[in-house]
Amino acid sequence: MNEAHIEKAATDLLMQIYRDRRYLWPDHEMPPMMMRSPRIAALVCGYDYHVNPTLGTPSSTGTTPALASRG
Repeated sequence: MNEAHIEKAATDLLMQIYRDRRYLWPDHEMPPMMMRSPRIAALVCGYDYHVNPTLGTPSSTGTTPALASRG
């Protein structure tokens, strides 16, 4: 996967979120900049998104913990 492919996939995802905005937020108008949230992108792609306050903190083994979950 090259940079152009990643850029196109990201742009396509943003366009999908924008097109589906009335379905995703039926009760209010979401500002377009808020639609760029990683949480929203993950949910639209079918992933659970949880903020872990220790994510990114190196462990005693020198590795960084990560968890991805697809619902």
